[in-house]
Amino acid sequence: MVGKFDDIEIRGIVTCIPKNEEDMQEFVEHLGEKRVKKQIRMTGVKSRHISHTSQMVADLAIPAAKTLMDRLSWKPEDIRVLVLVTQHPSFVTPATSFFIQRELGISKECLVFDVNLGCSGYVSGLRIVSSCLRQFGLEQGNPKGILLAGDIQRDPYQVGPKTADQWADMMLFGDGVSATGIELTQEGSPYFFEEYSDGSDFLTLLQEHDRARVMDGERIFEYAINDVTDYIGQFCEALPKELTRPEFYVFHQAQKFMLQNVAMVLSIDEEKMLYSLEHHGNTSSASIPLAICLNRDRIRRYDAGKIPLLLCGFGMGLSCSIAYLSVDTNLVLELVESDEKIPYKRQSE
Repeated sequence: MVGKFDDIEIRGIVTCIPKNEEDMQEFVEHLGEKRVKKQIRMTGVKSRHISHTSQMVADLAIPAAKTLMDRLSWKPEDIRVLVLVTQHPSFVTPATSFFIQRELGISKECLVFDVNLGCSGYVSGLRIVSSCLRQFGLEQGNPKGILLAGDIQRDPYQVGPKTADQWADMMLFGDGVSATGIELTQEGSPYFFEEYSDGSDFLTLLQEHDRARVMDGERIFEYAINDVTDYIGQFCEALPKELTRPEFYVFHQAQKFMLQNVAMVLSIDEEKMLYSLEHHGNTSSASIPLAICLNRDRIRRYDAGKIPLLLCGFGMGLSCSIAYLSVDTNLVLELVESDEKIPYKRQSE
């Protein structure tokens, strides 16, 4: 069932990536030129940003959040909700978001937690933070929240000799973490959402505690083409007829051939699709906000004040999250790079 918020505004999105960019031609020695060319053609990934240090997810989340707060002139005491969506937290316990809270100087009067979600995590995270903010109410001013979403894709259990499929799997994924500023306000634009979960297929993309990641690419492709397109079609049918059609569609950047087929099934004009794949790869829950940041000039080209977007994240779980919302064309959109490793202990400790 489609839900609705009418008191939420996205104020800005910042995505942080590592400086190190790896060209896919570097995989020729492992896979051969023919397979590398085929992989690039299927996935659309020509290069990706990968940390070459011991960076973890918090090391990208913190500079993203600091940049966001600076650009929005948000003070640490303004933040009432801080949520990190990631599959690879920096710590087993406590939640990595507590470390990030400390580094950002956010006050104790803040709800802080992690969410273990992957490809659908950004759209789900928007709903989670928005729901949490609504509990404060506008009598306390305009409560603000930050959604952090993304991953460092390094697999600690994929060591030693790799199979050809494991090398090909590595070619697809990149690193990145986004920070999105969300505010409760009386002037919010209509924001519609719907989510689906199918635990019967949880083995499709699996990583056990002490083993390398296992992915059934064919099943994920089938899920995207069949189930996800049905969900999006049903969602759009349920929206009020007077709504403006989405100006852009921003889907999880699984791989280009899959997204092109999804667009074809849904009769979406290719020019309406926003991508981040070519030089960043599949960045998990950061892929949608990264695509928005990379296409900021296209978004700012419109002078209507607001621009409607349809977002859809899908994958691990299996899960699918969809949202229709309008954002200001002057939305703060930034892309920053960092190779910094932030120590979790104070120098005095």
